[in-house]
Amino acid sequence: EAQPAVARGQQVTVIATVGAVTVTAQGIAQQDAELGERLRVKSPSSGQVYGASATGQAEVTVHE
Repeated sequence: EAQPAVARGQQVTVIATVGAVTVTAQGIAQQDAELGERLRVKSPSSGQVYGASATGQAEVTVHE
């Protein structure tokens, strides 16, 4: 069975782009997701949970 692009509990790289500025951070996936699927990601520093899309192995993108 194939592994998901992002697995629940996995540390992921979070990419957020606002205009011409791109910021990367670390987050913890709250569910499994295949490429292109939406999932919830938790910030380890603030505890905030937000939505993102799986865009690569252990990589997610936040959309504004």
